[in-house]
Amino acid sequence: MHLRALEPALVAEVLYNLRDADRAELSATLWRFDSRSIAEASQGARFGFVALANDDTPVAVAGASEVWPGVFQVGLFATPRWPEVAAGVTRALRRDLAPAVIASGAHRVHAFSLATHAEAHRWMLRLGARCEARLRGWGRGGEDFLLFAWRDPALFRQGPRLLAATPDEVRT
Repeated sequence: MHLRALEPALVAEVLYNLRDADRAELSATLWRFDSRSIAEASQGARFGFVALANDDTPVAVAGASEVWPGVFQVGLFATPRWPEVAAGVTRALRRDLAPAVIASGAHRVHAFSLATHAEAHRWMLRLGARCEARLRGWGRGGEDFLLFAWRDPALFRQGPRLLAATPDEVRT
């Protein structure tokens, strides 16, 4: 696995081949799912990368954007080949993206995830996030979302934690 900058063509290739859960999640937050427009919009992310498999196929996109001073929203989407790059992406987030976000003055990092995307939830919890809320009917079609956050962004760099709430425990 190796990493590349957020280039629209690479991002678009991941978007064209998304995992079903990632397509459902993105589609629930957009007026219209358009891979080219989403790929071009990725250029607005302050930090991020595309993870390529050993055969140079783009597999995953990760990024962070400052949504207001000191508050960053992070996101990740991937193709079904995600298991090939998952460990490397996790290392890159801890080694590169998290320190860059922290150095930029972040006091909060958060992510929104479709309530049915259990694989993403487990991964964010392993990255040190806490599930803060269930956002009922938050998606375009009335889908529930979960809000995950790192209120101390330094936790983004730590290893697995067992104290984080699970999505099933959030009943707000």
